[in-house]
Amino acid sequence: MAVEIETSPTARAIAESRRVANLDLLRVAAITLVVMLHFEVTKVLVWPAALNVFHQGWIGCELLFILSGWLVGSQFWAELKRAGTVKLGRFWVRRLLRILPPYYVALVPIAAAEYATRSSNGVLFDWRYLLLLQNLWGENPIFAHAWFICVQVQFYLLFPLLFVLLRKHMRSFAYVFPVLLVTPIVLRLMNIHDLIGLNYRATYYRSDGLILGMWLAYLANFRPVAMERLYRAAAWLWPAAAAVILWPFSSFFLLKCFFLVGSLCFAIIMLAMLRAPSFAIAKSRPVEWYAAASYSIYLTHVPTLHAYRLFILPLARKLPVIAHLLLGCVLVALVGAAFYLLVERPGQTIRKDLVEDAAAAADGPTGEGHV
Repeated sequence: MAVEIETSPTARAIAESRRVANLDLLRVAAITLVVMLHFEVTKVLVWPAALNVFHQGWIGCELLFILSGWLVGSQFWAELKRAGTVKLGRFWVRRLLRILPPYYVALVPIAAAEYATRSSNGVLFDWRYLLLLQNLWGENPIFAHAWFICVQVQFYLLFPLLFVLLRKHMRSFAYVFPVLLVTPIVLRLMNIHDLIGLNYRATYYRSDGLILGMWLAYLANFRPVAMERLYRAAAWLWPAAAAVILWPFSSFFLLKCFFLVGSLCFAIIMLAMLRAPSFAIAKSRPVEWYAAASYSIYLTHVPTLHAYRLFILPLARKLPVIAHLLLGCVLVALVGAAFYLLVERPGQTIRKDLVEDAAAAADGPTGEGHV
């Protein structure tokens, strides 16, 4: 496969290092938006109009999709560029071992707790949750916020199959990506009446951000000239993109129209952050820790807030709103950190032993190998 174009400096940095400080800061912002939204969804707090951005905290998922597509895509395309192919089996195993063990560990107690508190509509279990298919049809009777995890798993299982079909014609990806981006828009317009059902959580409606992130990673590796233009444009456009995200009516506009609008705005902000010097706060230990534990926090924050509402809120109703916010955030952080230390990080160590070290031994010191 002839791929002779040199990788851009930013793409090399992403491929060589899994941690980019400014992207950690974006991940922290994304998770914070999602957590703030669920403070209201779980009825712990009601946000005033002045904090409208927390009402639309669901946009944090769009930012997480962009970041995931960019980071996973950067590794995917960098391997293709370096070795001339991608070991799909290893790619799938690496992705699944990253996502599934914490998900399954969280699933059982969350399902049991929701059933015990009668918030699961009387459903103790649903077989779709074992295969992460619960977001594709019907309702999500338990563990509702896991739709986000389903979208990622399904996308990363299916996208490489498209790569297999087109790998002998790599330049065709320049045309395939726009088609992939348009497809969710067309499907949503055909189902515009269902804004908060499947239109909100099904992979075939919500893959915009992942596709866009993968496309940007592709351009960074194989079209550096075009990517350089995007970086320069992002440096000028990021204030407008931020204004769209913060616009008080953006939640209704983005939800009713196209999630892609939000994804484009966050993509612009991400590209601007990649070229900006690392912020001091982005390199701080709390941000690094929060970003590392972001998946654990996502998995556990909703049941944690439900527990706060059931057991702590009734005992401390006289406390001011700011106190409940601080206490809730501390509890979410503690539970997420405990889950990260006890479940997610040991799983990452096992994954490294099973996949990364074995791959390094098989590929040699350069990391190059063949199928």
